[in-house]
Amino acid sequence: MERVALGMLFLLSGCASLVVEQRAVKLNTEVRAIQTDFSVLSTSFTPEQRAKYARATTAKDGPTFEEFFSSLDTQQQATMLTLLARAQQVEQAQQQLVQEVQQNLTMRHRLRREMPDVSGFIPAGVI
Repeated sequence: MERVALGMLFLLSGCASLVVEQRAVKLNTEVRAIQTDFSVLSTSFTPEQRAKYARATTAKDGPTFEEFFSSLDTQQQATMLTLLARAQQVEQAQQQLVQEVQQNLTMRHRLRREMPDVSGFIPAGVI
């Protein structure tokens, strides 16, 4: 019975990796979509807005970004806020995914140390 439980645990930990990988792919797709949407938005920038954006990306500080943001018209600001919100959601999801991967690795290392000799029971590559 203990071997069956161990086998199920290993199977589930292998499936967790697949789920994490699928979520990572989904997040990568969302990052690309945000980048594409920003590229579309940036085509509407005036030369002055482009210069302010260039300064903001170089300085990477709040006041310089605010100067750029305030130069945008209402529609551009709304689009930018939506993009920033999406980017923040992706960043949070990526951080959560990293934590899950770290937890999975910790669990796998612990299981390797604690598991009895089950050679031949668990297929190679599961853990």
